[in-house]
Amino acid sequence: MKHWMRKQSLMILWCGCVAVVPGWAQSADRYEGLSDDLSQTLNILQQEMSGDVAKQHATEIWECDRWDSWDKHHETAQYVASQFRAIGLEQVEVIPYKSDGRTKYADWTSQQAWDVDHARLTVAEPATHAGKIIADYRDVPQTLTTRSGSTPLGGIRAEIVAIRDDGKLDRIAADDLRGKLVLIETIGGRAPSGKLISMAAQAGAVGILRDDIWELGKGFVRDRNIAYDAVRWGGSVPDGMIGFNLSPRMGDYLRKLAALHERVVLDADVETRSYDGTIDVVTGVLPGTEAPEYELLIVGHLYEIGANDNASGCGLSIEILRALKTLTDSGRLAPPARSIRVVLGMETHGTLAWLTTHQEKLPYLIAGIDLDMVGEDQWKTLSTWKQSRLPDSAPAYAEHLSWALLQRYVRAADPTMRVATKLDNWYIDDCITADPMVGCPNFLWVQLPDRFYHSSQDTPDKLSSHTLHITGTAAGAYVYYLATAQTNEALWLATIAEADIQVDLAERTSAVIRAAAAELQTGESLGRLAFDGKELIAYRLDRGLRTLPTVLELAPKEDRTRVSVAVEAAAERLRAQAECQTDRLASALQAMAVARGVSPIVPYTRPEFPSAARAKSLIPTRKVLGTLTLVDAPVPIPKGRSWNFTWSWRANTPWWWADGKRNVYEIARRSALETKREFTEEYLEDVLAQFEFFGQCGYASLRSQD
Repeated sequence: MKHWMRKQSLMILWCGCVAVVPGWAQSADRYEGLSDDLSQTLNILQQEMSGDVAKQHATEIWECDRWDSWDKHHETAQYVASQFRAIGLEQVEVIPYKSDGRTKYADWTSQQAWDVDHARLTVAEPATHAGKIIADYRDVPQTLTTRSGSTPLGGIRAEIVAIRDDGKLDRIAADDLRGKLVLIETIGGRAPSGKLISMAAQAGAVGILRDDIWELGKGFVRDRNIAYDAVRWGGSVPDGMIGFNLSPRMGDYLRKLAALHERVVLDADVETRSYDGTIDVVTGVLPGTEAPEYELLIVGHLYEIGANDNASGCGLSIEILRALKTLTDSGRLAPPARSIRVVLGMETHGTLAWLTTHQEKLPYLIAGIDLDMVGEDQWKTLSTWKQSRLPDSAPAYAEHLSWALLQRYVRAADPTMRVATKLDNWYIDDCITADPMVGCPNFLWVQLPDRFYHSSQDTPDKLSSHTLHITGTAAGAYVYYLATAQTNEALWLATIAEADIQVDLAERTSAVIRAAAAELQTGESLGRLAFDGKELIAYRLDRGLRTLPTVLELAPKEDRTRVSVAVEAAAERLRAQAECQTDRLASALQAMAVARGVSPIVPYTRPEFPSAARAKSLIPTRKVLGTLTLVDAPVPIPKGRSWNFTWSWRANTPWWWADGKRNVYEIARRSALETKREFTEEYLEDVLAQFEFFGQCGYASLRSQD
């Protein structure tokens, strides 16, 4: 367990007539549901925090990163480092990591460096439209597909062929695609299928044109018509091909042109360079005064094309550290006992690179916050402020502190702000330090869905200084509170965690009862609901019981016994609540059975699956930090298994449960509960196959159950 030893002290710093007391200080303005000292920190921080300054930093970062080119990304890193130095952070580093498409950080393969000089697409035929610009990288950088190849010097001239990606791939072979530019139309805003693009490449096509735009919020936040002039960012094409992303308006223009004319010919001129290079991680530290080796983290990702995604999080990180440095230097806030570090790099890749090359720091990482898309002007973006939960394999108090800030401070600071009322799923992002192998609880603050997400329209005019001010105040208070936390703070965190868990147990039970009432039931189906509900309550209780002791790391060693007593008392109350909810569920289902004339309830027993014995006999232990991608796995994925791990928290959930203590059967059972899926023979077989595969790859060791 992480800990640091020192005598507990009460630090009182005077600024005029205001005493700033980390502990249970009284303040003139208290936020309901938050402790006095946290409320006071928020009040002081919000006076110093500047949303305008954060927005300016975000704009400067966006001016470089919107080009989606490695040469510009290096400029971004230097800008961020210069700002860290300017505000007085220590240990400022720009750390270059290999970006060659081969080097792996944990199981994530680095991207190969890629620079863009120019890219332009214009109409050559028909003559009446000659010279019309279809796409120009200098005007809209997102119009060039990421990692597009180059044309020969001087460009190419090629006819377009329009294809509808409707799953009927057999007819494409009959089309003459050699030397053509293939314009792909998709259904429902989805991306073109990789199979279709590969077939076009094999048929000799020279390039791919696409005008898809993701639908968000079931089409209400964004659909093709709403985003008619937006250009989607990203995409990919096979080596040697060129690729352009078009707005829906421009895609429709080309299709109409093709319908009216026998031939539509375009001129394409692209110059890019792929090479073995580096990509930077930028870090800086506001050092603690008493236990500087212990660190709170602020993480976020640079090098994306959007002002909100994610120049906003990185720009705000600079301003948070500036505000805290100014306040602690001036005496308006006491200096933090623990250090506060910011780590910014390429999304997930950068954080994993830093973690895998600084493993000596892992035992000293206390908690973190991941700022991603945090500057939205909600009236423009139609977004909602969300918080990801921690994985059930590694719950902690940090989730409850951040949720309290979101629900209590943010809602009070601006009652019109759209804020989620439920925690979201855990994310694969820079909050990957929440991995049980790292032990640094971390969550995502994000605003989604965003009307301008991953498109050319994610520009600084969509940023809100007001939103950045509120977010910066809340995030700054979060890291500062934990950087100064001692015994009283640990006790308060245990209290709010217990309260949340009590509510969770009751709400989960109510959800089962509502589900039972919503449909016609039989004695057998009610028996199954009783079984599943009881199992769910026990599972959520277990998560809560593993959450409470995590506060102990914040208390000085000499006070741990006192905190442990409080934690155990809270745990007993949770056990009593779980028993109460189990009885409530049974009573409700029995009453339902009698009322509907389907009594008695038939008890359900889970069948013994054929693969259960094998699954119960194997205990896996992970060897690889982070989530899995299975890209370049040393052993081929078993035939018939369609595993997609890279950005899937559901796929990675069993992986994070593999702590060397639980067998595969228990991991699969817990994973099914966490991902809200039925625990079936097929699912158990799939999880078992995964871990046998991980063992073959060397990702995990497998030992027999004693």
